[in-house]
Amino acid sequence: MTATTTITKKKRHWVIGGIAGFFCLFGVVLVLLTTGTIPAGSILVDILPLAGLVAGIIWGLWGPLGSNPDERPAPAPGPGPAPTPGPV
Repeated sequence: MTATTTITKKKRHWVIGGIAGFFCLFGVVLVLLTTGTIPAGSILVDILPLAGLVAGIIWGLWGPLGSNPDERPAPAPGPGPAPTPGPV
């Protein structure tokens, strides 16, 4: 007899994480440029979006996006019965 095992593979979202990280730090660079905090010729303009790309990919590989359906809490109960009218 052979034993069968079920291997559940977690869904990884590294592409979405990379895109989100890139645009997040690209937005930070735009804010820093428009406020005059860093000059346009600074190396940070190139490094920060790439660092966001790498950080987003790492977050997408290890991040806790989604959950196990068995670990989800039970739904909240619906509204109770309608109240009955009292004496007027």
